[in-house]
Amino acid sequence: MEAAFLDRLLVAVPAPPRGLTAAAVGAARTDAARRRHAADPLAFAADCLPAHFHLPVPPSAFHLDMLGAFARLRAEGAAGRSVREVHEAPRSWAKSTYAATLLPMLACCLPEIYGLRYLVLARARTGLAEEDVEALRRLLESDPVRAVYGDLRGRTWNRGLIVTSGGVRVQAAGLDQANRGLRDPATGDRPDLVVIDDPDKDAQSRAVRGKLRANLKGALLGMQGVGRPMHVLAVGTVVDSQATVRWLRDQPGFRHCTYRALTAFPDETDGLWAEWGRIFAGDPEAGPAQAHAFYEARRAAMDAGATGMWEGDPLERVMEARLVMGPARFAAEKLNDPRGGDDALIRPEWIRWWGVEDGDDAPEGGEAVDAPATWRAAAAALDPALGKRGGDLTALVGGRLAADGRIFVEVADCARMPPHAIPARAAAVCAAVGATVLRTEEVGAFELLHEPLVAAMRAAGLTCAVESWRPPTDKQARLQGLQPLLRAGLVVLHASLRGTPLDQLLSVREDGRSSEHDDFPDALEMLIGRLRAMSGAGALSRRPPAAGRNGHGFGDLAGGGLGDLGPGRGGRTSYGDL
Repeated sequence: MEAAFLDRLLVAVPAPPRGLTAAAVGAARTDAARRRHAADPLAFAADCLPAHFHLPVPPSAFHLDMLGAFARLRAEGAAGRSVREVHEAPRSWAKSTYAATLLPMLACCLPEIYGLRYLVLARARTGLAEEDVEALRRLLESDPVRAVYGDLRGRTWNRGLIVTSGGVRVQAAGLDQANRGLRDPATGDRPDLVVIDDPDKDAQSRAVRGKLRANLKGALLGMQGVGRPMHVLAVGTVVDSQATVRWLRDQPGFRHCTYRALTAFPDETDGLWAEWGRIFAGDPEAGPAQAHAFYEARRAAMDAGATGMWEGDPLERVMEARLVMGPARFAAEKLNDPRGGDDALIRPEWIRWWGVEDGDDAPEGGEAVDAPATWRAAAAALDPALGKRGGDLTALVGGRLAADGRIFVEVADCARMPPHAIPARAAAVCAAVGATVLRTEEVGAFELLHEPLVAAMRAAGLTCAVESWRPPTDKQARLQGLQPLLRAGLVVLHASLRGTPLDQLLSVREDGRSSEHDDFPDALEMLIGRLRAMSGAGALSRRPPAAGRNGHGFGDLAGGGLGDLGPGRGGRTSYGDL
């Protein structure tokens, strides 16, 4: 069987010199195949994993980057440095095939090239990880592999743990377990590669994810042995905004890449594609075939404008997934963007932006607008949080009111911060926008923040009233109220607010609930309410505040002033040293 396989498959290998024995010919061909495999992982995949790789379909940018990761593992590992990478790719894009199959197979078959002695295949649950090791074991026993690399069975050959004849150890690890102290008892080696595959499979509750993250950070990512690098390669799909793979990419030292099934939708989404969808769904039996015929007859027009597809996941199949999944799940599973979908409260294209540099486009497809020369009022808002890891963020937002009633949001400081750091950071936001009032949510223990906030304003030389505010109980209704203001262009965001503020804003759903933290939207709603209440105040210039008595600045308060500012609902207002 092995000789027949070599004769059929290795036709691209140069013929050995004449006069050699059959054994020598076989050895020459085997050696040539190994050299090809060492130089080209896809040649190894074609020869040894024919059921997993269909090379007539060229690799996507994601797959090429994965191959680049393999090369980085070889180069950086040889130099004694660790490689840590996260690759976010759409569902059904062969993530596991590359990360949890091809790479471990290369490491087992070519240990002298990859230099990996101990691999850990990690999944959300131990059983899933054991299935991966079992699949790897069967592939190493397959005829294509044996034909080139011989019998690779070593001293241990079990379902969740194998050691090859070349000394490469591959072990299963479930993220539902601590996995501390992993070590090869025969050699004393610790893992030098951890492959984390689809960590959110069957693990989407907050409690379960919290345990996975603790095990990842405290155990798996801390297993590096003394004097040797430990690589981490993680792949997955961002199934929602709290996905573990998205959390992992934000950890220190990780390179990350995100890929989408489409980078731009077809131009005819609401025309020909809508008709295609009606045909597809119209008849459970004949509909898909009829829709395909409709597409083939109009392919050029229906493909126009679409970019970023992979031939292994062609446009018609991607649009079918969008139809079947619905826009919300499609956005997560195929675009790695859980903010999207039809149930989003706010669309990115509705947002007006100011502070956009000349020649740059408005972020997220919105509209760029110019800021006015003068302002009527300025304020800030604070939504405090305890700063617990994994908990809510503290959100500080500052903005200004224009003469035409539009609110220009200028500054957002959203982060986990210890309570003692909040007053100084609040003063910095107030100083940045020239705020004359800071509205701060006063709930529970945060009532104690009031006086430190007043003291921080004094220490910064600011004349800024600190207004304690107790919000209405229905937060969802308050957040829903943001939509008409943003859609009408009455609230304008500064271009610097991309990132966490924008992500949180776009994650609010139609019912006012959020698919992730809602700290910025909550503080934004507070700021809008305060500035609208101040709309009767006089003009406030953008000049720095002038020094008043005792060294505290009053700014250009014109006919309004702090005396016009009333307390919030159920709260109190302190004016500092006036």
